[in-house]
Amino acid sequence: MTSRILPRDEFVRLDTAVPSVASMPSGARMIGVEEHGEIVGCLGIVMLAHSEGLWIREDHRGKGRVFRKLLQALSAHARDLGHAMVYPASASADMDAILHGLGAVEIPVRWFRLNTEEA
Repeated sequence: MTSRILPRDEFVRLDTAVPSVASMPSGARMIGVEEHGEIVGCLGIVMLAHSEGLWIREDHRGKGRVFRKLLQALSAHARDLGHAMVYPASASADMDAILHGLGAVEIPVRWFRLNTEEA
């Protein structure tokens, strides 16, 4: 068995096994494991823009100006880094409501952290 990064033109080999492969961002990498020329497994690496740590001083909360400025800057910096989307974290119902109000779509997944030094 061998593993390698699959070039984008080979992603079509995975269409039926991994339907989401077609919508992977351009910077994504797909690792394929092959045996006798056949792909027997794959795993994607996607670099994404993740935001968290929102804080606004209490006397500026609820007015929207600071939050709007933060969102504008976040969007601009994400685009500068080549990201069309940002994946914000939420740990409260208030933040959920704010994100929903902005048109954010909740992603029904569970996130984990994996130390690559130990994998």
